[in-house]
Amino acid sequence: MKRHPAHPLRFVLGLVIIFTGCSSPVLQPFQSSSALVIDEDSFTRQILISNNIKTLEIHHQGGNLTVMGWEQPYVLIEGSKQAAAETVEKVQTLLNSIDIAAHESPINRLVIEYQDSSGFSWFQRPTARIDYTAKVPRDLVLEINVKGGSLTVSDLQNDVWITHETGDVTIERVRANLDIRSTGHPNAGNRVRVRDAAYNVRLETKGNQLEVDQIGGSADINHRNGECRVRRISRDVSFQGNGVTLTLEDIKGYINLDNRRGDVTCELFYDGIRANVVDGTLRLEPRTPIVRGFDCLVEGGNLVLRVPESVSMMVEIRAVNGSIHSDFPMPVRAEGNVSYANGSIHSGGALVRLEVRKGVASLLKTNPLLPVPSAPASINPDSGLPPASLIPAGGL
Repeated sequence: MKRHPAHPLRFVLGLVIIFTGCSSPVLQPFQSSSALVIDEDSFTRQILISNNIKTLEIHHQGGNLTVMGWEQPYVLIEGSKQAAAETVEKVQTLLNSIDIAAHESPINRLVIEYQDSSGFSWFQRPTARIDYTAKVPRDLVLEINVKGGSLTVSDLQNDVWITHETGDVTIERVRANLDIRSTGHPNAGNRVRVRDAAYNVRLETKGNQLEVDQIGGSADINHRNGECRVRRISRDVSFQGNGVTLTLEDIKGYINLDNRRGDVTCELFYDGIRANVVDGTLRLEPRTPIVRGFDCLVEGGNLVLRVPESVSMMVEIRAVNGSIHSDFPMPVRAEGNVSYANGSIHSGGALVRLEVRKGVASLLKTNPLLPVPSAPASINPDSGLPPASLIPAGGL
């Protein structure tokens, strides 16, 4: 996948425009201590698409955007323009100053963009915005750039590229590759959710909560300053993190991760793992049998590997300025401030290397299932009498 820069806009397409006025207040985006006049205009637009168009660019900088794929050969936009000001005249001026425009751009591109003739500035609190939904042909390549609003994208069959700032992102049902770059603000509570992508996913996110679920290809993730949960990945996972609490679950491929200042939990993974964790605890509970080697290092934290008692593997454990604990019989020796343990568990197999620096390395057996207690012989065991027999319903 390759990003394409925006090109000069040349050809203006025909637009079918329907405007209807609306005086209902839109309070949420324009809360203020002083009295304001608030108004909105609803609109619908149909944008024709030439046969040569292969890529759709959408640039949006003031409001929420929803993009949905459909089978029709044109773009349908439905939305509202919203504004707030001290007088009715100023509100109307603001509404007239913002618009959605469409242009063709070389090569084989259609560009839909937010326009603001009043001079939009992110250094001032926005007083006008456009929220809209765009239904687009699902087989187009899609490139989206959004500032200052939430984004929802669904039901597309070609590659999707997204650059986003400030707001939630929700991506569902993309039958191709997906690339997202999103930078939130600390403590804003923004979330990036990706679910049901058929091929590879690449994410570069910061300052938000990240959720990735059900990916048909590999996942390449670079995330900073926020929680992250990744589950149901069909191929490999590569993760780079800083200030992240990370959970990986149900990963079919190889895991390669590097995380600083945060705990990492890996559950139900099927392949090997290479992990480097700094200032955090690493917890591992793989599916067994272990078919590929582990190579894990934790600095300034603990490392816990839980496996069934019946597991077979070769183990090498090293602790620098730390300690080693194992539920499996294994000799431990020390040389100065370094402790070592190694051995073959059952029939041996894949090599599992574990190392901690200033922490504890623990090799534990998974908790066995407790037996279900049998029913008591009587309601009152001390009486020595059997419980009373049931009375048939017909005898009551």
